[in-house]
Amino acid sequence: MPGTSQLPVTERTRHRRLREQGSTARQDLEDILEAGVICHLGVVVDDYPMVVPTVYGLAGDTLYLHGSVASRSLVSAPRPPSA
Repeated sequence: MPGTSQLPVTERTRHRRLREQGSTARQDLEDILEAGVICHLGVVVDDYPMVVPTVYGLAGDTLYLHGSVASRSLVSAPRPPSA
């Protein structure tokens, strides 16, 4: 993931507890993502939260989520703005 070495801190991403166990270093995020293949994708579908184990892959600064085009969790996920 090219760019700054620190991830931006917002009200939603601020460490509230156990701050010494957290990190905003981009390299730490890259290392965690490169070490795994399964994540828990959380989205809101029809006003209800839904968390689904999902296979992912990382290529540069792009995170790919594996799933069906008919998957409710992927269809409901926010999309990046078009360039």
